[in-house]
This record gives sequence, structure tokens and C-alpha cells, in this order.
Amino acid sequence: MRNAVLLLSIWLLAGCAARVNFNETAPGEFSGRLHVVWVGSGEDPGEDLSGDGRFIYIPEPSRELTFRRPDGVVIQPEPFYTDGGSVPRIATVVPGLSPWGYGPAYIIHDWIFIAKNCLTDNDETELERAVEGMDFDDSVEIMAEAIQALMQQDLVSAARADAAQIITDAVSTNISRRLWEQPGRCEEHRRVLDDPVLSSAYRAVPGLARLSSDPGAVPGVLVSTIDFGSIAEARNAFQASRTDR
Repeated sequence: MRNAVLLLSIWLLAGCAARVNFNETAPGEFSGRLHVVWVGSGEDPGEDLSGDGRFIYIPEPSRELTFRRPDGVVIQPEPFYTDGGSVPRIATVVPGLSPWGYGPAYIIHDWIFIAKNCLTDNDETELERAVEGMDFDDSVEIMAEAIQALMQQDLVSAARADAAQIITDAVSTNISRRLWEQPGRCEEHRRVLDDPVLSSAYRAVPGLARLSSDPGAVPGVLVSTIDFGSIAEARNAFQASRTDR
């Protein structure tokens, strides 16, 4: 009962502007590898570092994390900072509502916001251009499609559809809509690509140290590697990544 009340409270606080029915959403498909590296707790005063600090998604050349939507549109993130799902700590007692409870889906959802911001600022890369033509409602549907994909690949339990619906509702808020449409945010992401800490992140991933521009960089901490080319291995890695630290 307490969990049911909490779920309802989270949904009400979300203040949803539009609702996508999670159970009626078709699944997309994940492929490639996902690497997430912890690179510390940040140094800038006032920096928003939700969860346990700064994390970077690192793509692996020729095995980049890729999400294919049901309509065939392909989304492939570049390196960027992420905190997983920005889930309030009080909500993490609910199964599935931890910051990394649906990690790959959060990565894809965060990335399309960055891509949209860079398109708004006329500073997009080729990979970011895949978001061109999408609207805010598409971003909500993509979150649902990505979680459905994780369920279809048996990486999360289909019994957690209630939590998945709440997450889908939470990303449909007017607050999220304003972030989707907000100009002037691409420069912040571009600094990530030039940040020396990126070298530390690459050095943390076995086989990717060659991509580091600073061979003397202290490696970050590899939090998770999920290989969607091997579902059995992906399931084990994903379950390990979802353990609250």
C-alpha cells in the first residue's frame, strides 16, 4: 500500500502535460555496446550532480550503442555526461525507479534532448541530425519504446509496467518540454567533448585507451558495460549496473 501511494504521488507531482500509454507502445531495438564511466563528483561549485556524481557515456567504435525505433529511425549517441534517470532518492524504494533502473533507455532519452538542443542552436553533428523533425511527443514515445525494448529482451521485468508508465509520464511534463525547446544549451555539451576528463573516461574502458588524447590521464571507474550482441551477457551486466551504490 505504501508503494502504491508513493507511485500515485510521483505521478501527481509529475504534472503530466500529455500521456503516452506505455502498454500500447511498440518496442524499439537496442544493439551495440553501452559503456558508462564514473569520473568523480565534480569540481564546479553549484554544479548539478544528481545521484552519485558525474558519469559519461562512452561509445565503442564499430559497436556504438544504437537504438532503432519501430519506424526504423536510428539513434546513436556520442559521448556525453549523464546521471541516469533523475529520480528523487525517496522514489528509489519503488522497484524500477532507481537512477539506473532502465539505464540504456535513459541514455537514449538524454541524448535526444542534447541533439535537439544542438539543432535549436544550429550547431548539430551528423549523429544529432537524426533527431531533426522529431517533436517533444516523440521524445516521450522514445522513452516508452526503449523501456519496451528492454522488457522484450528480458533485461527488465515486464511486471514493472506500472513503474515504466510513471517514468513515461514523468518525461512528458511541461518542465521537460521547456528543456526540449530551450536554446543556448549546446555549448555546454560541446565542452564535454573537449573536456580532458573524457580522456580519463576512455582509459577506464578496456581496449579504448587508444582514443584518449592524454595518455597520462588517471582512468575513471568503469560502472557498466552492456553488450546487446550477447543477451545473456547483457542481462548479467545490466543486473549488476542496476544495483544501488
